Amino acid sequence: PMAGGKNNCEILSGLGAVLKGVKEDIADVNTKEQTLGASPTEYSKIPQMEEKFNNFDKLWTLAKQVEDTTKSWLNSLIFDLDPDIVEKDCADMLKTAGMLAGKLNKEYPKPANKATNLRKRMDQFAKNNDLISSLCNKALSDRHWKNICEVLQLKEITRDDKKYTLSYFEQSGLLANKEKIERLQDISLRATQEATNEKSLKDMIAQWD
Repeated sequence: PMAGGKNNCEILSGLGAVLKGVKEDIADVNTKEQTLGASPTEYSKIPQMEEKFNNFDKLWTLAKQVEDTTKSWLNSLIFDLDPDIVEKDCADMLKTAGMLAGKLNKEYPKPANKATNLRKRMDQFAKNNDLISSLCNKALSDRHWKNICEVLQLKEITRDDKKYTLSYFEQSGLLANKEKIERLQDISLRATQEATNEKSLKDMIAQWD
């Protein structure tokens, strides 16, 4: 899939250059027509061609983005991931895939199906978001990590251990265990609430001083 996506991107890049050249030629012709006092000729099919080209260009760019980004995330140490960025990028790719599937569906069913498959793939990947946000919460303290280890049935978690990639947790079957994910979310939420309370208390003490 990666090679195909890359080849299609290269082909579309070449077609884009051709289309750009055609538009420049048309602009040159129109300028000369106006210089001669004639009305500029309209090329009504060019905008239609450009719109279709843009849709295909976006599709294959998205295909490469999905391949590269998900691979990078899966192979990254989970604690190095930024939950907000992962969630936003997932949502953006889901939105783009859905939009392209709708635009291409009538005239180009196969590319539309490609867009639909990309949307399904990102929808599936987005199921990682709760796990990422729970384990990457900066408010987690040692006592919370102890609770997390109990949930994951691990003796300890060394957060710089390179084996703890997102793929590691995904392959462990953790995502399929809704109860464990909910327990991790509860621990993370509690950590956030405790950190907020501690900050409020420190602020109050500082005001008294």
